[in-house]
Amino acid sequence: MGLFNRKSKSPEYVDRMRELAAGLVLRERAATQAADDARQRIAKWDRIVRSMTSRGEDHEGRDMAIRIRDDAKADLRRAETELLNAKSELSNLKRHF
Repeated sequence: MGLFNRKSKSPEYVDRMRELAAGLVLRERAATQAADDARQRIAKWDRIVRSMTSRGEDHEGRDMAIRIRDDAKADLRRAETELLNAKSELSNLKRHF
């Protein structure tokens, strides 16, 4: 075998690579949707926290709203990380396929 072997890949290998690529595209779409949902939740709970703060409310309801907003921020970070991982894996797969 030479350095520039042009042996064709088996059909099973090609099918498997296509399945992997399709799965990565679905992961990327799901992560994008999760990030959008998290951004909406952050905006919603941020408005609630700001309105409670401006009215001078300082009780467990406001604390709960702050926790929910912080949880949504954590969800956004996880979704963005998943999105970047999916894009990276898809890029690596396309480079070798």
